[in-house]
Amino acid sequence: MLSQLWVFGDARAVPLLQNEAIAELVLIASKHERSFPVDIVPYIYENTRLGSPLRRVIIDLVAGGFGRKVYNFFGNWDKEALIDLGKANWKDRKERGIAGRELQTNNYCVEEIGDKRQ
Repeated sequence: MLSQLWVFGDARAVPLLQNEAIAELVLIASKHERSFPVDIVPYIYENTRLGSPLRRVIIDLVAGGFGRKVYNFFGNWDKEALIDLGKANWKDRKERGIAGRELQTNNYCVEEIGDKRQ
């Protein structure tokens, strides 16, 4: 549902909705011992562009150990998702932004009009 809200916000250019969906997704993942329904990954990759914040946060969740039990689902993932996961696993944990800590949701925010985030 949250991934669908993010995609809706992307299609309608509503960054606030996208950012809230990401924040809630990360919050839910952290409350449920770093797990989430990995069956959403194919949906996300079918409905988002290369490098989208939603793709990045999902891959970072999986690479950071949030999806330790996802290996049975990799057959359903498309090539782009598997490549992104491979790249994320090659990064240093500190560079990924996880390093055993909470994900920083502001790393995945969509810039709002007039927003000067750097």
